[in-house]
Amino acid sequence: MHGAPDAGRHLALRGRADGQRFSAAERFVTGLRNSGGVAVDSTGVGIYATQHGRDQLAENWPALYKPAQGANLPAEELVRIERGADYGWPECYFDDTQQKLVLAPEYGGDGFYEQIQNSPFQNS
Repeated sequence: MHGAPDAGRHLALRGRADGQRFSAAERFVTGLRNSGGVAVDSTGVGIYATQHGRDQLAENWPALYKPAQGANLPAEELVRIERGADYGWPECYFDDTQQKLVLAPEYGGDGFYEQIQNSPFQNS
C-alpha cells in the first residue's frame, strides 16, 4: 500500500523491486485504507486484502450514528483486489448490517446513501 499524501494515500501501486519510482501510471487499485493483511492465493493470481475503512462515525456524527453503531461501523472487510477497482475510502465505508458501501458523512452521506463508480461492490 502506498502512503503518499492526499490523492495518493489510498492506492496500491504496481512496481518492480529494483528501485523503480512509483507513479500514477502504475495505479493498481484505489480506495483501500489500513490494509493490515495482503495475500496471494495458491494459484498466484488472486490477491486479497483486509480493509479497516475509517474511524469514529458515532463520535464525529452523533446525530447520524448511535454509540453502539460506532463499535461495528465501519465493518472490516476482506476484499479480492481487482485491477482498476475503487474500494471506496475515504468517500465510502462498508456497512455490515446493510451489506453495502455507503457514502461517508463528510461527503454528504447519511448512513444509507450509496454512490461509487468502478467499485466491485456497486449495486446495479
